[in-house]
Amino acid sequence: MTGDSSQTRTDSDHQAGGDRADSPEQADRRGRMLVWTVVVIVLATGAGLWATDGRPFRARHCWGAWYENSGPLFLSKDAIAGPESRRQSTQSKPPSDGATEQATCDVTVTSPLKLHGGTVEVKERVSLAIGRVPAEAGARRAWMAPYLDGSASPLPDGLEGVVARDRALLVLPEACDVDGRPSAVTIHSAMWKQDAGEESADPFPIGSPHQVTELLLTAADVGMEEADCAPDKPLRAESPLVVVDGPSEFADEHFDICRVSGMRFSFARDQLAYWQVGAVTGRLQTCSVTTGPRNSPQVPTAQYAMVSSPRMAALFDGLPEGVDKGLRRTKCKDRPTVFYGNADEAPGGAAVPDAATVFTHFMKAAAGRSGCPDAAGP
Repeated sequence: MTGDSSQTRTDSDHQAGGDRADSPEQADRRGRMLVWTVVVIVLATGAGLWATDGRPFRARHCWGAWYENSGPLFLSKDAIAGPESRRQSTQSKPPSDGATEQATCDVTVTSPLKLHGGTVEVKERVSLAIGRVPAEAGARRAWMAPYLDGSASPLPDGLEGVVARDRALLVLPEACDVDGRPSAVTIHSAMWKQDAGEESADPFPIGSPHQVTELLLTAADVGMEEADCAPDKPLRAESPLVVVDGPSEFADEHFDICRVSGMRFSFARDQLAYWQVGAVTGRLQTCSVTTGPRNSPQVPTAQYAMVSSPRMAALFDGLPEGVDKGLRRTKCKDRPTVFYGNADEAPGGAAVPDAATVFTHFMKAAAGRSGCPDAAGP
């Protein structure tokens, strides 16, 4: 687009003029020559843009937020280099002002994978959603579960959300709230073999955390423009991310999880369990547990979080409060702060001796790390 508009301006700047008036025939001939000159220049410019993969000719996905051959591998031409590889996207209506349904977009890359027994198709899907958070408490907890994972880092530069290699969440400014509920942008990945079915999907690395952050913010900018709630300046993340300090660790009922004394779980015999501690900052602390049968995808089983920023805290508005319900609202250093625990219906494990006790242990540890020991309550 920039190339076309600048070319038009250049054409206008180079129109010749003189003191002597042309005859009608000369004026007509000069006009035809100018038209053909513009056509040739535009075609040449277009060919150059096509050859260099210029933006005006690149396929766009998700309401124009993401362009092919930009950013992570799933958008690159290398992802579909093979003759049987393909990329396609599906999208709903774009976000809109006051919309009650989330706008969604999926970009899927399908590629053959050669195995000893033959060749199978592998699908890698990156899913984007923009819109207000669920209202019902159970649905809200389930919606938050993948993003309150220990693998995710807090977004920098005042942006409220989290990002990892395979997922991301951004809470949008208050101007984008719908019916008193915050709106958010989420990204997550899923990979599965065609013969195994989508229910066997595992997350896969979309790109570096920086690349996923760029995808998230670009989508947020487009979504806010469509919903007429965009701030004056586009969202930017320029500071380094605070990354987690290690991979997930095997969980055993005989040992504490997340390096917190008293946080213990029992697990079903057929389950493999892992825990992970997220980055410890003044704005966010997380601890997550995942479980799954051997050779099967791990699924979220329990999430614990301390969030101490206004928009992240707004994600928990409307949820029932109480230690027995896994939620405490308070303040830490004059910041609105929420302690959150979601383990009441863990499919692969159970808190020991009970969910309220384990949640209390987490609150006291997180509050102490944040320099607000009294925030955890008595």
